[in-house]
Amino acid sequence: MENTHSTHCLNCNTLLQGNFCHQCGQKVIDQKERTLRYFILQFFGSAFFLENSFVKNLWQLIRSPGLMALDYAEGRRKRWMVPFSLFLLINLIYFIVNPLTDFNLPLYDHLRWHDTTYGPMAARMVENRIQQREIAFEEYERIFNAKTINLSKSLMVLNVPVMALLLSLIFFRKRKFFADHFIYALYLFSFFLLVSCIWIGLLNAYIWIGLPAYQFFVPTGLLLLTLYYVFFSLRRFYYVKNFLWSALSALGVFVAIGLMLYFYRFIMFMVTFAAT
Repeated sequence: MENTHSTHCLNCNTLLQGNFCHQCGQKVIDQKERTLRYFILQFFGSAFFLENSFVKNLWQLIRSPGLMALDYAEGRRKRWMVPFSLFLLINLIYFIVNPLTDFNLPLYDHLRWHDTTYGPMAARMVENRIQQREIAFEEYERIFNAKTINLSKSLMVLNVPVMALLLSLIFFRKRKFFADHFIYALYLFSFFLLVSCIWIGLLNAYIWIGLPAYQFFVPTGLLLLTLYYVFFSLRRFYYVKNFLWSALSALGVFVAIGLMLYFYRFIMFMVTFAAT
């Protein structure tokens, strides 16, 4: 095996005076750090056991609404994961446990009249498509659902800048940078995805938790958790002190989420339809 020890930094070629380069900060690489075992242990250690662990960030996301977003926006970034990394990891888990849900609807839900105002138009488009290809609806539905799962993994992030734009309109008096609203939106959607993962986990375990609990207590509990997060995260991140204004702001955010989700579903249908 090639010797990795050197008197100069392998990254910037600065003369070394210890185990770390004083110019760029890169660590001197040992032989053991080139093994697959070390790489795997480091990956899981970074995700679950170190100071900025994934589990720690998940807990703080729920326990301290708005704190991580505020810290990151104001420059206190060492203690938490990068918000986009946290969002992507939760997004990955979400699409593992929730293959077809509100953010990536199956074809059937796009076509239902009472759920989507674009349902009749979507139904005509699908009917023309299956007639042109001379295939059964069930076959096209299978193709559509498989494609929408893959596309939604990429398109999910589109919700964040749209939400950031709506937040900048709601809190225009706060005179924050658009990047600040974007950071808050990242954590907001990370929370929503996390709650969705909890919901689907309880859905799969409804036999053990009991039908009455599943029908009333679980949905009510998750709704209260969401209200708690939005209300207190807005108060902390946007420095909203007045209780009534906090409640109105939270209501505005919920309305914005509803509008954004509707347009996201429509875009999701059109993109998936074009790809199938």
